Amino acid sequence: MVSSPEAFVLLSLPDATLKSTDFAEVGVLNLECITLPIPGGKSAEECTVYLILQLNNSEIPINLDRVVERTDVAGTRTYTFAQTPSDLIHLILTLKGPQPGSSGVEFLEKLDTFDNILEQYVVNFKGAPTANSSDLGACTPYAGTFGIGPVTSNKNFRSRLVMVSKDTREVVR
Repeated sequence: MVSSPEAFVLLSLPDATLKSTDFAEVGVLNLECITLPIPGGKSAEECTVYLILQLNNSEIPINLDRVVERTDVAGTRTYTFAQTPSDLIHLILTLKGPQPGSSGVEFLEKLDTFDNILEQYVVNFKGAPTANSSDLGACTPYAGTFGIGPVTSNKNFRSRLVMVSKDTREVVR
């Protein structure tokens, strides 16, 4: 059983700047997800997942082999996407802190979600926050461990987008 390809926006972040040697874009960043069925796959859940950074008219797929480094400085969070042998574009994504006058809770939750997605997707995500590393603030990290729930196989979830229910700690399909 093969499902059809799907594309959707995972989250949107305002006040983003995406720079490379050839261009610079400023605006709302959309993190898009595209799922394509694996030809000959045995089930509808077997698919390849691609993440796309979309800002204005630019759409840039995130190469799984990229090293992504996060730094937090003076109300901004910067992600540096290193080039790879197959993708020679070096990207710098800068996100400004919450808008003045807003509580910023929703924005900070989106930033944490963005970090979690990148950490699961790319080969190497550096600069995960420590207790006092962010000038933007951060959601309190969960002190326990997250189990995979009823998934009992030793399946490697690296470079796969996996959503885990906060309530049941099960993988959501």
